[in-house]
Amino acid sequence: ELWIIAILTAAISFAGYLGVKTFGARAGYLIAGAVGGLSSSTIVVMTFSRQARSAAAKVVRQLAAGALLGGAASAARAGLIAIGLAPELAPRLAPPFLTLIAAFCVSAWLLTRAAASADSSAMERPQLPNPLDLIEIGRTMAVLAAVFLAVRFMAQEGGAASAIVTAAITGTIDVHSVAAATPALIHAGLSLPVAAWALLVSVAASTLAQAALSFTGGAAFARSFTLHSVIGLAFAAFAAVIAAQWAG
Repeated sequence: ELWIIAILTAAISFAGYLGVKTFGARAGYLIAGAVGGLSSSTIVVMTFSRQARSAAAKVVRQLAAGALLGGAASAARAGLIAIGLAPELAPRLAPPFLTLIAAFCVSAWLLTRAAASADSSAMERPQLPNPLDLIEIGRTMAVLAAVFLAVRFMAQEGGAASAIVTAAITGTIDVHSVAAATPALIHAGLSLPVAAWALLVSVAASTLAQAALSFTGGAAFARSFTLHSVIGLAFAAFAAVIAAQWAG
């Protein structure tokens, strides 16, 4: 799994590098973030955090915007997987997922507008690190390996943990796997409300874990990404409560 993640990390980093060279920083990071988020928004955050450490302030906003679009793409994929496999979850999942996706997209747009006030040449030719820096990729893999070991230890020690707690722990690593497993849990006897909340908590845990990881990219990147992430989660939580009451 770590080798697959290493390849994805290099691919996302290279996609961002190529996107910036081709379309400029305003569009390049957005494209790389959105495409990378379909695979792993966590890796997008880690990759963009690494790039933010040596980037100018305006470019940092673009990196944060790209990371938020990665979160939107990841949420869209998770929601489509869960609802596609278990359509009965749609009334409970569609409102919060759509709200979260919309909030992240609006946040990315706001950050892009803020960055647009920068000097054009500075935005079009930012100082980019080597997208295939093996040392940096190795450091990223070391962090993820530590997380994998910690989560596995917690899962083994916890025994028969509740579905929501297990989903939250798993979501910090791969929310898409939780989305794919949710319908199977329903067929195994898990109630619709619990299954829906398990996936939603998984998405929240994933987003909060990414917010924590964003601090490796410096205060400016973490502030932009975390603030907008928390706001998006707040709106999604409100939508989830309303949807749960409406679904009964």
